[in-house]
Amino acid sequence: MHDLCDYFVVNNNAESDSNNSSCSNNSSDIDSLDCQITLPQLDQKDSADHRKNSMLSTANNNELIAESSLQQPQGDMSQIEKIQQQFANDQVLKSGYLYKQGRLKGWYKRWFVLRSNSLSYYHNNKEYKLNQIFPKSSIFDARLPDPSSNKASSTKRSYFRLVTLKRSYWLAHDDANTISDWISAIKLLIDT
Repeated sequence: MHDLCDYFVVNNNAESDSNNSSCSNNSSDIDSLDCQITLPQLDQKDSADHRKNSMLSTANNNELIAESSLQQPQGDMSQIEKIQQQFANDQVLKSGYLYKQGRLKGWYKRWFVLRSNSLSYYHNNKEYKLNQIFPKSSIFDARLPDPSSNKASSTKRSYFRLVTLKRSYWLAHDDANTISDWISAIKLLIDT
């Protein structure tokens, strides 16, 4: 155990060994160790310069990474830009608020937009953040619930099921005519 103290002592040179460390000979437990640990002295200017250079190199690396991820060959558009350009060219067939049932069975009000090639939904009608897009090829059906289900007999809202390639979604609205309009518009999109 006597060597434990020596292990933790950091010395600049051999002379500081006798001045900076002392261990009791009876070191049967950690409390009985009587050690002074001396760390190598750094010049304050050197350590400040080292920290500054370290931060600058980190910042420069981050800027380079950020710039390189933004740089693209001319004429090559990012996926987001392609989608935005496609949305700008696509005619909006129908839009409006619907309630969407989440995976954990909660209902969330979302802004849905049906375009000539896709159905997408957003957090609100500002259409800033696209939550999800369903290309025309991934939409299989829009149908009313089975008459024997509890959704069909609900008096609060009218429901329909959107069946896509990956999963199906329950959508709802307070007005039954609005649901009928959405189902008709989605079926028309599927058939064209």
